Amino acid sequence: MLFRFLGDRAFRRSRDYSIPEVSSSGSQRPPRYLVTATIIRDEARFLKEFVLFHREVGVDHMLIYDDSSEDNPVAVLRPFIDSGFVTLFDWPRFVVDRNNQFLAYQHAVASQRGKAFWLAMIDADEFLFAPGSGDLKAELAKREKFVALGVYSHTFGTSGLDDLDDKQLVTRQLTAAASGDYVKNCTHRTIVQPHAVTSIRSANTCVLTGTSILAWDEDGQPIKKTGETGHGRASLRINHYFSRARNDFQRKISRSYFGKSNWQAKMQGKLQELKNLDNHTAPDLSLTPWIDRISKYD
Repeated sequence: MLFRFLGDRAFRRSRDYSIPEVSSSGSQRPPRYLVTATIIRDEARFLKEFVLFHREVGVDHMLIYDDSSEDNPVAVLRPFIDSGFVTLFDWPRFVVDRNNQFLAYQHAVASQRGKAFWLAMIDADEFLFAPGSGDLKAELAKREKFVALGVYSHTFGTSGLDDLDDKQLVTRQLTAAASGDYVKNCTHRTIVQPHAVTSIRSANTCVLTGTSILAWDEDGQPIKKTGETGHGRASLRINHYFSRARNDFQRKISRSYFGKSNWQAKMQGKLQELKNLDNHTAPDLSLTPWIDRISKYD
């Protein structure tokens, strides 16, 4: 553990994102089973589909942190806020030398201790579901002995589209994904029991109390580092709409997305990633049952 602490930059950085002690309900079962936490910036046009989908698969509540959006996400989210399904936080970059996403997750973990059994930390372009059984909560219930689950992706490219049709669901239009252990699929997202988290380690992982393991996969195999191959996606999976259409991706990377250091080179690197991804995709219609259900809400 000491060697890891000294040599692992992400592990050292996690000290700045420690979770404060928050009183919980003790031994009582938390009132909510599955809550998600997501930070957004200028994602308003995609939020209705994102929220409807996760409500459909069984999420009990969604925490959304708004990082200085200029596209009025409140207007889209208002019905879900009023119904009690979404809590929206105004979450500007109020600490200069801290990662705003990590701070949002830190808040989410602390606030959900004693309130949620599972907390899933996902982005607004990631769709969490159970591809085999179709029952996300049942799959999580089978794995409650693991305090953190690492869920792997199928990453979607542009499906050859320059622009998306705003009248159609994104998940209906983007139907080509890289499968298996393609490099873009080997970073997991974490679903965690909040009481077990010591600190936020990265956008994908937590430091867990009493272990150096990052999480366990759907088969109960430990995940010891990010980027590992060989982990399954048959029972728990994320469909990651990495780029959306080409022009959406260009807009995303043309803002101050990568910070000030070597920005042009990083932007070109991301464009090359997208080209490589589009060359390694095949048809994937795994979300069709849920898409058909949420289409009635359009």
